[in-house]
Amino acid sequence: MDDTISRQAAIDVVRKCSVKEVTPAYMLINKAEVMTELMMLPPAQPRWIPMKERRPEKDGRYLCTFQGKAVHICMYLNGGFRLYGENKDNLITAWMPLPEPYREDEQDD
Repeated sequence: MDDTISRQAAIDVVRKCSVKEVTPAYMLINKAEVMTELMMLPPAQPRWIPMKERRPEKDGRYLCTFQGKAVHICMYLNGGFRLYGENKDNLITAWMPLPEPYREDEQDD
C-alpha cells in the first residue's frame, strides 16, 4: 500500500487546519512556512506497479502495460483488468494510477 499523498492533497490539508490541529501545542510551526515548503515540492509522479507486486485496491481506470510492448487504459473491476469488456489479466505485466488531469491554474515549470 502506498502511504504517500499528493502534494495538492497535503496543501489542501494544511490550508484547512489551524496550527493547533496540525501540531501539538508544545511545537511551534509557522503555517506559512509549511505551505511554502509544500508548494516547492514537485508533484508526485505515478510509478509502474508490477502485477506480481500487487493489484489495485479499488475499482477504476488504470494505465496498463501489456507484456512490456503496449500501453492501454483499462478498467479494473471485481479483481480483474478489462479492455473492451474482456479480461486481460494474463497479458498485463504492470499498471499505474492515471495522472491527475491538467489544470489551467497550475504553472508549467
